[in-house]
Amino acid sequence: MRQVISTLKFEDVILVGWSLGGHIALEIIADAAAPVAAIAICGSPPISHDPAMFGEAFKPTGIMGLLAIDSWTDQDACTFVETVTGYVGRAVPDVFVSDAIRAHGQMRPIFTGSLMSGNYANEATLVGKSLIPLALIDGADDPLVERAYQDNLTYANRWNDQTTIIENAGHLPFWQQPQAFDTALASFINSVG
Repeated sequence: MRQVISTLKFEDVILVGWSLGGHIALEIIADAAAPVAAIAICGSPPISHDPAMFGEAFKPTGIMGLLAIDSWTDQDACTFVETVTGYVGRAVPDVFVSDAIRAHGQMRPIFTGSLMSGNYANEATLVGKSLIPLALIDGADDPLVERAYQDNLTYANRWNDQTTIIENAGHLPFWQQPQAFDTALASFINSVG
C-alpha cells in the first residue's frame, strides 16, 4: 500500500480500513513519510506487541484457531464467517463464504505468525502519539471488538474524542447499516478536509 501511494504520488490520503485493513492502515501511518491526512478504522482495535493484549482487545469467539490453519473445510469457512459477521443462526450471504474459501490459505498462518512475533507497529502506542486525525467507527454489536479496551486507550487525535457507534450493526457496519456508516465517514472526512 505504501508503494502504491508513493508510485501514484498521492498526497493527503485518507485511509479507511476495516478489520485487518484497519490494522494495515495503522501500519501505514507508522511510516512518518507516508502522505496520510487522516485515517478511519472499523473493527480494528489498536493492539500492542503484548500477546496478552489480544485477550483484552478482542472478545473470545473460538475462531482464532481457524486463523492458524491453511486449509479450511466449507464448515470452517461458514463458522468463521458466521462469527465475524454476526450471522450466527441466520443465512450468511453466499459471497461472504465464497470469499472466505477463495482467500489464499497460506495467508492465515503467515498472518497469525506475524501477530505472535510482534512483526508490526505497536498500534496502541502509535495512536497515543500520532497527530493524524483518527476516526474509530464500529458496530454497536461487534462480536469481536472489546470496546472498553479500545475506549480506554490513549489517543493523540481521536475524532470527537470517542468511538462512533453504529446501532444495529456488528463487525460489518458499512454492510449492515450503510447509510449510518456513510454519514459518519463523510462527517469525519469533511471535518479533516
